[in-house]
Amino acid sequence: MAANFAPLVNLFVIQKMREHTSTQCIYCSSEATEREHVPPRCLLEKPYPPNLQTLPVCAHCNRGFALDEEYFIVLLSQIGTSDALTSKIGEGGSVDRALSHSPRLDDRITDALSVSNDGRVMISPELPRVLDVVGKIALGLFVLRYRQVPSLREIECAEVHPYNIEESRPVATFVSTFTEHFRPKRWTTVQEGVFSYIFVRPMQSQRHLCCIMDFHSTAWGVAHVPIPRRFRSRRRTKSDPLQFQLKFDPSR
Repeated sequence: MAANFAPLVNLFVIQKMREHTSTQCIYCSSEATEREHVPPRCLLEKPYPPNLQTLPVCAHCNRGFALDEEYFIVLLSQIGTSDALTSKIGEGGSVDRALSHSPRLDDRITDALSVSNDGRVMISPELPRVLDVVGKIALGLFVLRYRQVPSLREIECAEVHPYNIEESRPVATFVSTFTEHFRPKRWTTVQEGVFSYIFVRPMQSQRHLCCIMDFHSTAWGVAHVPIPRRFRSRRRTKSDPLQFQLKFDPSR
């Protein structure tokens, strides 16, 4: 009987969240006039997941990130090796069309290319634009996961680490996605091989959580997010360390 009630409970939770947040933009707190997919559909592949969730936003914020999101997927396609990303830069692909329609974007990408001493083609990204996208998606995922709305200023230390060709993920961040027995923690997969994410407690820190996002099996985006309020009042004691761990660890 309990399993039959689970979908009803989830729908109730989602509906309550919409009642409390549907009137304000999650990014700037102004009046929300639209809904935005989290993660953005431009970073996903067709056919889109049927259960892709949305959050309330204002028109200014919804359109304000559009160019940066377009830049981000173009950048990923330049360094990615997955079939989906390769098809985007092929003739008639979405990235090929975007570059054809936007000569300025094409020039910016071309100007960012260089050849290293060992003959490899390198690209110098416009990092602030990339980090803005990573932080924005992390905020949206946080709202969906914890039903709380922090400000963008509380999303700190956004990072991007490509790993498909040359490993660049920090060891501490990588290790945080495993249990103490070095078994992988459970990620939430939005679209297989395209986008997944996990919230973890970083090593040697009690002040924030890490939202780690995997984009197209090509790069990790990492953002520090605030500890949800319902965890802050719970302090670790020597008498029940296991109970604390089970209650606090957001990936379980």
